[in-house]
Amino acid sequence: MTTNSTQSTDLLDRTPLLTTLTKASMGIVAAGLLAFIFVSEDILVSLAFHVPAFVGLGVVLVLLRFKFTELASAVFISLFWGIFLAACWTFDGVRSASMGGFLLVVIASGLLMSSRAAFGVAFASAAAGLLMVVADARGVLPDPIMNLTNSFKLVSWAMYFGMAAVLLHVTVSRLREAVATAAKNETAYLKAAEELRRTSVSKEYVEQIIRSMADAVLVLDAEGRIESVNTAARDMLGFSDDELIGIKHDSLLVGASSMLRKESSVRRLEATYAGADERRVRVTLSMAMIRDADGKAEGLVCIAHDISAREQVRRALEDARADAEAASLAKGDLLANMHQLLSAPLNEIIAATGVVLEESDPGTVRKELERIREKSQGLLEAVGDIKDEGDRIGTPLGAPKRVGPQ
Repeated sequence: MTTNSTQSTDLLDRTPLLTTLTKASMGIVAAGLLAFIFVSEDILVSLAFHVPAFVGLGVVLVLLRFKFTELASAVFISLFWGIFLAACWTFDGVRSASMGGFLLVVIASGLLMSSRAAFGVAFASAAAGLLMVVADARGVLPDPIMNLTNSFKLVSWAMYFGMAAVLLHVTVSRLREAVATAAKNETAYLKAAEELRRTSVSKEYVEQIIRSMADAVLVLDAEGRIESVNTAARDMLGFSDDELIGIKHDSLLVGASSMLRKESSVRRLEATYAGADERRVRVTLSMAMIRDADGKAEGLVCIAHDISAREQVRRALEDARADAEAASLAKGDLLANMHQLLSAPLNEIIAATGVVLEESDPGTVRKELERIREKSQGLLEAVGDIKDEGDRIGTPLGAPKRVGPQ
């Protein structure tokens, strides 16, 4: 993927470069053709070199229009290499002004093609030069096909200098672009490095916060295995990192694991962890899915708040409430018994007192007084029983005081 992307970017960079070279070359070829028409004695020879060059450059522009940049580069280099080779072969070999054209072709291939291709063009140019030297030494080099006047040589050199100027301009522009791109990349790199440094600091800060949290934090992978825990989780469960890392989170839960596997997000669910030494830790559990940039689940983060102390307080309150309710019922029973125990003797005492007040017979009065004493004694015993019952249910009433003769 990276290689293809790099190649695509490289081709896009070559397209404007090759377009500029092709258009400039077409202008130079057209100007050279007009100049040769005036200075050359054989117009057909000039047409034989310049018209194919002009047509070939047109083909390069068509290829560029359809985004065939590599093929267009190869056609451009091959076209001029072939023209310069033909010109040297037909116009005095290595002494021809066209020999300088091979250098231009090598430079252009370095700009438009890969290093391997440019090396191949340079090697082919050197081989062509050596071939013409050998051919000239052996006398097999053909005579010039036309008279090489000074005007002809001047136009040829003007064309080569024009091509050299275009290549120099393009090369300098490309170097400037490379420097600007390098500076931009350096700036982007420095920004990325600063962002990385800032992000790394933030990550360490977040990890420090997690480590110092009072609630237990457990980070799970996509398969539900524990990847990391904080200090509070280790203390709550009584396990070390080595005992926790890599085990299934469900294996620590009592009863709620099947429910948690069905949920991607849980808030304040009451659950029970099975810790070391057969301890049971009651918690409120919150879970949230961790997703990557594409939304794919990468794991879960679990935050468990220990509510064991709260549960103990709740159970103590429930026990106290039950005791209070039982005491209230006992007090009700006590009052009912008091009413029953006291009302009957008091009614009899009141009745006996009424008889004494109305009766004048001493015997009857004595009898009723003894009856009053007997009932009062029974009433006093009933009060003692009530005290004992009050002491039993936690409501001391104080000891009854006996009055009268014993």
